[in-house]
This record gives sequence, C-alpha cells and structure tokens, in this order.
Amino acid sequence: MNRKRNWAGRLADMADLGEECSSVLPLIEIAGNQRVLIEHHNGVVEYGRERIVVQVKKGSVAVLGDNLELSKMTNHQLIISGLIYGVELER
Repeated sequence: MNRKRNWAGRLADMADLGEECSSVLPLIEIAGNQRVLIEHHNGVVEYGRERIVVQVKKGSVAVLGDNLELSKMTNHQLIISGLIYGVELER
C-alpha cells in the first residue's frame, strides 16, 4: 500500500496537483449552504440532525446545521446535505 501511495504522490508532484490528489489528505467541497462532500474519509463518528462528525486522516470534520443527513456514502466519499451553518476542522 505504501508503494501505491508513494507512486501516487510522485505523480501528483510531477503534475503539480498537490497532495490532495494522492489520497493522502481529505478533500472537502462545500456547495453553498446545502451540501458538503468529503473524500478520503475514515468513517462517521457522530451522527445527528444538527451535527455530523467524520473521521479523516489527522483529525475530523464536523458539519453543523439543521436537518442534516448522509445523502451518499461510499468507502471513498460521502455527501452531507441539509441546511449547513458551518464546517469545523478538528485535530
């Protein structure tokens, strides 16, 4: 697995794409106040209608809002939808 990550990291460096493309770091995309996409997650550690916490490498991401729900979840990405008030990065 380390060999695969090293190869992906070198490829990202050569293409000047940054570390997030090598699956080392999580990628967080916020679409307005209605959707948050998190790639390269390690699972959900807290789930509620007003707060969802997702484990990522070196910490967690807390999404705060109203009527929150997991719209989609795969091994590599998840989508949280609802009325988003904020996103916190926790170490």
